[in-house]
Amino acid sequence: MANLPIVFTELLNLTTPPLAVNADAVKFGSCTLESDKFITCCEPGQVAIIDLSAGNSITRQTMSAEAAIMNPMSKILALKCE
Repeated sequence: MANLPIVFTELLNLTTPPLAVNADAVKFGSCTLESDKFITCCEPGQVAIIDLSAGNSITRQTMSAEAAIMNPMSKILALKCE
């Protein structure tokens, strides 16, 4: 196999403390990455917002959503409901 031009390195594990996002919520369709600033994960009954530009701080909002995404310029959360 030829050398790949991309090198992958794990920088953050969402499922381990202190973030401890539900492993079932870390999948395509319920977890989004917006630029290099925010990761949002839709957990059962809540949305977890990880602010990468603020030292990986996590905020959990009690709401139900199928998918969520943050605006990278201002802290506005867009939700997709069932």
